[in-house]
Amino acid sequence: MWFRMFVLGAYDGFGWANLEAKKAGTTPLFCPPEDTALTGPEVDGLLTSYLSWTKQINSDEEWSKTIAPGPVSFFLLDALRKKYPCPGALPATNQSRR
Repeated sequence: MWFRMFVLGAYDGFGWANLEAKKAGTTPLFCPPEDTALTGPEVDGLLTSYLSWTKQINSDEEWSKTIAPGPVSFFLLDALRKKYPCPGALPATNQSRR
């Protein structure tokens, strides 16, 4: 339960950061369609799919040592940036260590 609350809190924080970036005239962290607000299960699914993808492109040893211990909020932001890229922004991180 606490993990889901943390992930949803991070998602909410990224949303507020996007609003501030837009107000300041800078590129947001990610660019979902205007009417998009993900639900809790959708955020969970996005993060789960992203982590599964990183596990597929890395060996078990690499994934266990370098990716699995990483900060969940980074993975969520990277997943959001992959799903909703901003025009002209730098691409999302490639989590392959190869």
